[in-house]
Amino acid sequence: MYPGRGVAEVAAGNSAAVWCGTRQQAGFITLEGLVAVPLLTMLLVTMTALFMWSFKTYFTTLADAELVQEVQMAMVRLQGEAAAGTEIKPLNGGRQGFTLRRRTNPLRREESGKEYLDISYYLHEMTGTSKLVRGDNYAPLTGDHGLARVTITDFSAVADTEYPEVYNLHLTGRSEVTGHEYTVSTAVYIHKPAEQLP
Repeated sequence: MYPGRGVAEVAAGNSAAVWCGTRQQAGFITLEGLVAVPLLTMLLVTMTALFMWSFKTYFTTLADAELVQEVQMAMVRLQGEAAAGTEIKPLNGGRQGFTLRRRTNPLRREESGKEYLDISYYLHEMTGTSKLVRGDNYAPLTGDHGLARVTITDFSAVADTEYPEVYNLHLTGRSEVTGHEYTVSTAVYIHKPAEQLP
């Protein structure tokens, strides 16, 4: 290997060369540290910003999905009951809503005196949110999910001018979280019984 030198001397000489080289390269290590720390900080800040953006996007998407689901489910229930109804009357007192009169059992005629059932649908203000309510203030069809905080901005049932038995149902909700609105409209035919026909 090295003539006339032992293994210990070679090892000692090599370690001295390493230590000697470290002193010469001390400036380069400091320079590398000065470059690496800002790069690492920038990488961490970018990853944190990306995580926060993903987190916000996730909850915005959930809030919009909840808005769509609440408005659609309320309209499906409203449309189903209106299809079995016999009459829609506006509410008294200037409240936004209507009373739906329907048979207790639409498939057969009742023999008792309680043949018809009146169900009220109206908007009710609860904890700063306008909710669509069916029959009772404590039974809202919308606005129960805290993630989206859906408030109903428009709700109507208007008889068609050309076909008075057809009612146009309209429901608009807005997410208080995202500010986005979602509207559902449909038409439903109200079959009046023979005793209500002119």
